[in-house]
Amino acid sequence: MRYNTRAFMSFDIEVIKNDLRLLDKYQFYRRYIMDSSNWYFSEYRHRTIATPEDQLNDLKTIVSKSIGVSFESVYMVGSAKLGCSLSPGKKRFLPFGETSDIDIVVVSLKLFVHFWHRLLDEQRYRDRVIYRCIMPTVFKGYINEKPLSLLNKIGNEWHQRFSEAKKRLQNELEIIHRISFRVYRCKEDFERYHLKGIAYIKQEEGI
Repeated sequence: MRYNTRAFMSFDIEVIKNDLRLLDKYQFYRRYIMDSSNWYFSEYRHRTIATPEDQLNDLKTIVSKSIGVSFESVYMVGSAKLGCSLSPGKKRFLPFGETSDIDIVVVSLKLFVHFWHRLLDEQRYRDRVIYRCIMPTVFKGYINEKPLSLLNKIGNEWHQRFSEAKKRLQNELEIIHRISFRVYRCKEDFERYHLKGIAYIKQEEGI
């Protein structure tokens, strides 16, 4: 019997684990990463006025207008999207909790190149700790928010770039958790990162 790869994603951890066994990594990626379903707005911060879909669209609109990128380039990922983590290792299937972050991805070559050039100009990036934390991810096509705090000037610039979006998300959508951004160079790098992570989880699960 052919498995229905077009079914909607589930927030049930056991269903997610079962889909890991039944779907290949590309099918799983389309269902659980690219699908518009969202656990945070459906189950955690659900409302009676706005639907989860409308709230997610509001999030994408706020971010896109605040930092000057297209609506289509904004994604929510991680445990806030699914209700549990898909990170390999100790965080695998860890449920979203009070100390969890809201992880928002922006796919923007312009933003990526800007901060990449800023890193190249920053002499302190040669520091061993900073190199180990930041530069390997840049090589893979993305820049994380948290390691940039190690660089005062670039960290401050990043904060200024994303602070309006964070404030509006907290005030207008009542998001009470810490919000963290990641910038990808292109959609291919975004896809590659998640496909690799799915492959790792399958391997850890013995699939």
